[in-house]
Amino acid sequence: MAIAAIVASARVRAGKTLLARLLAENFLLSGGRPMLLDTDTTEKRLWSYFPVETQLLDMDRVTDQMTLFDMLSVGTAEPRIVEVAHRSSKKFFELMRDADYVREARANDIEPVVFYIPSPDADSFEYGRQLREQLAGCDFVVVQNSYLGEIKHMTRLSVGYRALEIVRPRIVLPALDPQFIPVIDIPSFSFREFMRDPGTELPQGARDTIRHWLVSCFRATYSAIETIERKVASIPASEPGNLT
Repeated sequence: MAIAAIVASARVRAGKTLLARLLAENFLLSGGRPMLLDTDTTEKRLWSYFPVETQLLDMDRVTDQMTLFDMLSVGTAEPRIVEVAHRSSKKFFELMRDADYVREARANDIEPVVFYIPSPDADSFEYGRQLREQLAGCDFVVVQNSYLGEIKHMTRLSVGYRALEIVRPRIVLPALDPQFIPVIDIPSFSFREFMRDPGTELPQGARDTIRHWLVSCFRATYSAIETIERKVASIPASEPGNLT
């Protein structure tokens, strides 16, 4: 079984690329060779970190749409990660639903998982709630990016928030001190290489802070992946079931 991780959000700058990087590095550290797909052909942020492993695909082109879902469905043992650009989100998920992608993927021993990053506002949680209903039967992971700020009190009272609050597994990404954001945003900065050898270019305090943050992020993402894999393994092959 291979995971097809679909990283999405209702807003720009929510942390989609960060999450896609963490998932990719998790698989790489585990010996995997993930297929990476970037649907943002303008900023190409995921591609900038993994230019060799990443394929750029324009959701406004029918041929690229076909290529994207073919790569997400192909029956190989390697995981795949797609970062869904904000401007392409509606089209991507409509195609995913209309093509019955979840059923096709599972027939090829691939488990699709939507990793959704809500922002602190109620509209973002409501969009996530509707998306989860639209993709009924597809595993859904809510990712709280602490860097986006505290969730508002009124948001916590909303239908969307209450619907997503009970979804498991769940990922909480801690906030990194803003002064270190430019460091990890450099395209040549590799999370896994930093974990192996942080070097001496940064002060010791900075290295310790970034390493502690990365350890927390890796633990959170790995735990979610492991939970999904256990769920899938527990379901008999003749009973695809609903993992949500």
